Amino acid sequence: MSRRSGGGRMIRVLNVAEKPSVAKAVAEILSRGSGGMRSRLGRSRYNRVFEFEYTIGSQACHMLVTSVIGHLMELEFDDRFRKWHSCDPADLYHAPVRKHVPQDKLDIKITLEEEARRCQWLVLWLDCDREGENIAFEVIDVCTSANDHLNIWRAHFSALIDREIHHSVQNLARPNKLFSDAVDARQEIDLRIGASFTRFQTMLLKDLFVLDFASDNRSLVLSYGPCQFPTLGFIVERYWEIQSHEAEEFWTINCSHTSEEGTANFIWMRGRLFDYTSAVVIYEMCVEEPAATVKNVKHQEKLKYPPYPLSTVELQKRASRFFRMSSEHTMKIAEELYQAGFISYPRTETDGFSVNTDLHAIVREQVTHPIWGSYAQQLLDVEARLWRNPSNGGHDDKAHPPIHPTKFSAGETGWSQDHNRLYEIVVRHFLACVSQPAVGAETTVEIDIAGEQFSASGRVIIAKNYLDVYRFESWGDNIVPTYTIGQQFIPTRLTLDSGVTRPPPLLSEADLLSCMDKAGIGTDATMHDHIKKLLDRCYATKDSNTRFSPTNLGEALVMGYDEMGYELWKPYLRAMMECDMKAVSIGTKSKSEVLESCLQQMKACFLDARRNKVKLLEAMGLFFERSAGDAHNVGETVRPCSLCSEADMVLKQRPVLILFFCFIPSSKDKFYLIFSSILLYQTEALHLSLFVLLKPWSPICNNRGLSMIQLLAISIKETLACRDVERFTHVQHCTHVLGHSFHDWNILDGKNHVDEPRSTSRKLQLDGACKLCRNVVWLPGSISEAAVTNHVCSSCAPGPVYKVQFKFRRLEIPPNYDVDHLGCIGGCDVILRELIEICGTGSRNHTGMSARGPRGTEPLSSASRGNSRQEPCLHCGQTGHSSNHCPSQDSSCPRAAQTTRFRNARIISGEVQCNSCGATCALRTANTESNRGRKFYTCQSQECGFFVWADSLEDGGTRGHGGSRGGHGRSSSTARRDGRARGRRGAPSNGVTFVSATGESVSGSCFVCGDPSHFANACPNRGR
Repeated sequence: MSRRSGGGRMIRVLNVAEKPSVAKAVAEILSRGSGGMRSRLGRSRYNRVFEFEYTIGSQACHMLVTSVIGHLMELEFDDRFRKWHSCDPADLYHAPVRKHVPQDKLDIKITLEEEARRCQWLVLWLDCDREGENIAFEVIDVCTSANDHLNIWRAHFSALIDREIHHSVQNLARPNKLFSDAVDARQEIDLRIGASFTRFQTMLLKDLFVLDFASDNRSLVLSYGPCQFPTLGFIVERYWEIQSHEAEEFWTINCSHTSEEGTANFIWMRGRLFDYTSAVVIYEMCVEEPAATVKNVKHQEKLKYPPYPLSTVELQKRASRFFRMSSEHTMKIAEELYQAGFISYPRTETDGFSVNTDLHAIVREQVTHPIWGSYAQQLLDVEARLWRNPSNGGHDDKAHPPIHPTKFSAGETGWSQDHNRLYEIVVRHFLACVSQPAVGAETTVEIDIAGEQFSASGRVIIAKNYLDVYRFESWGDNIVPTYTIGQQFIPTRLTLDSGVTRPPPLLSEADLLSCMDKAGIGTDATMHDHIKKLLDRCYATKDSNTRFSPTNLGEALVMGYDEMGYELWKPYLRAMMECDMKAVSIGTKSKSEVLESCLQQMKACFLDARRNKVKLLEAMGLFFERSAGDAHNVGETVRPCSLCSEADMVLKQRPVLILFFCFIPSSKDKFYLIFSSILLYQTEALHLSLFVLLKPWSPICNNRGLSMIQLLAISIKETLACRDVERFTHVQHCTHVLGHSFHDWNILDGKNHVDEPRSTSRKLQLDGACKLCRNVVWLPGSISEAAVTNHVCSSCAPGPVYKVQFKFRRLEIPPNYDVDHLGCIGGCDVILRELIEICGTGSRNHTGMSARGPRGTEPLSSASRGNSRQEPCLHCGQTGHSSNHCPSQDSSCPRAAQTTRFRNARIISGEVQCNSCGATCALRTANTESNRGRKFYTCQSQECGFFVWADSLEDGGTRGHGGSRGGHGRSSSTARRDGRARGRRGAPSNGVTFVSATGESVSGSCFVCGDPSHFANACPNRGR
């Protein structure tokens, strides 16, 4: 294609390099001999514009050379998805993304636009790899937006030296869109996967555990990267291999023979035995017949070949192995040497030189060096026969040659020791790879002792060749005495020695780079970045020997994901992605095809990881302590909060604090209170015992007219106030104080409410809560188990609203309701609304306020407590009263009570069966004072607690009511407390006032019979 713009007139050419230093170097090389170079500031003070005259082919050009600083654009989510709490992390897999110029690079963008408007050509001098090609298209987008008539060209070069730069500008090509698409696909995949998993594990774990390595926990980010995590996986896997290693003892026979020519050490051909008896038997056979017979003597020439030409990964590995330099530091020094023109481009996968490369010219530049100059001269001497064309390692990225020296240096002022070391290894490696291999003569002697075979090997180096210049490798001599076939001798030493197996060592940086390269994790240009991120994020540590160990955090994360079953820390997924990127770069797959398949696969992994997040929590719990404020605040996400829309509402179990009291009078007006508390939360139990001297009673009783129970409540409240008990949601007191049965308490917003007691078996109270605005949805109090499922409600918004699998206590819900129910807390579930009406909720929050703060509680339905009820009664269909107070369901009505009590027993073939577990009930006789001799049926299971009076079944029912096994004849009160009678917790009273521990009035009535004229402890029906 002709590059003339027509008419032979001079054209303006905008040249854009990737870095300011490269722009300056290119301008200096091309401007030599053209009358000088002018320089001026651009909009950015770091990116100058150089101007000079130059001829491309036969076209006169006015050249303008400027630069960017790496990527000109960033890929990010739309604004509404950028905040961490703005969306479900799963939404990030399909959220819209955009590529734009960030604020700190707007000056560069303006410079490019202004210069492009006055130019006819655009020549791109970006690095010649896929990443550089992507930056090139970012520059194209900016420049063509200002001038869409630009003629766009690409310069391909590998070193900032005269011959490379002049050759590339005279052989311009077109940019490769496929390379850029491959990078775009990788960037989008990494953004979506990294952001979703990072948000997930940071929000889940940061506040739940005490991460002692983080100075500022608020800014802590537990990042996840598709390359970073498999890299961590290599470190953890080797660490686990070491930890699980069990040393095993073995035995081996060692033999040596010393003669005038030296000592030969023979190795047992069996190697080693792990059975001591077998080893001893064989050793004794050899001792009894110790004469050794030479069976074979082999002489052969051995060659030690020089290394392949130097690629990026090999440069990092060798710098780490020889100089203990980190890969990140190695690449930094290599980049500086490249920009100064001393070595070729340091990011290359190619390990074979092109046949067109003038290798002799590169060697010729090193002839004058004071150390390896003489060796370079021998290479050029034909008679020395030291030259050998380098081998090809089989890798070619089609962009850059292997790393090699491009300019002579005996050491520059301003160079550090690492600059000199890295330049030395590049030069010595290049000289070695064009040299003959080392030559040695190897001798192997095999002997026989009592039927057991032994061998010894020795080597004599004939010609060192490349080893003369490549001082980093050695090939030692080991001379073996002369033996002839059939010769016999008695060994000088013949011993049975023991040893133990040893685990492999921790991965060194060179080992880790090899693992990454073999598995295809990252590219030659990014591997060192992934390793550095592991250290920066405190996922791994590196010792003075450059060996890696995982931190507790790194091991816990890998363990958690490993327990989930998805091997996200294994290299397979990322290796497949890298193969897909390569397929895009060569055109066998499209960008959209790769994006769709990779993101669909990783979204499935993410959703599965979120469903199994308890595995991650369990793994973290093995290494870290729970945070004091959030130790019991773990929950499963149910839906986005409908109030603040900033966070998720989670399903949580409220902890129960059970207090056991012993009340002892000590004098006329003083009492001692000894109480013990147990905090129950799922499988955890915290225990506390206190000995408290209460304040005098009589003056308070007389002046305020408070009962003993109320005064005890005040004293307990004051005692516990200084112990941060308010953070516990539910307190139960199970004891008798001075003959009075103590009531249940509920601590909400620091306020205590005396209320009716509940069964102490109720240890699971659930709520859906948002931790930002503290919006709460109260659930029915009869729930025993609840778990969030993957089913999404189709009618509730904002979504997704995940349905919850509930399990209710059979004895606390009407028989026409199933124990298992898949429900929605979004407000559309009729069954949940009915059960709240019938059974009430676990909340004592009568005002409708949140249990945690002033923000409003989200009602599950319009029938939630504290609101006026306009819906008809669920039992009789009439309005004017709630289902809790339906006259047709009043347990004081004999027929209603009988019907209520006859609902949970079945009579089959004359046997009474428990309706909860189906077991046959046993007939027993009551021995209580009020029911002595009365027959009743009870379930033989210890978990059901079911019973029914035999005369109730005989009198007119086919079903009986299940009640507490410890009822002691109080069947009527039990019937009222279970089932519908629980709905009275929030009912208004008629003139009776209970006083709370804070001195506030609380309406209520007798919890035994419902009569508002007396308290429960004075109820005449109590104990019947």
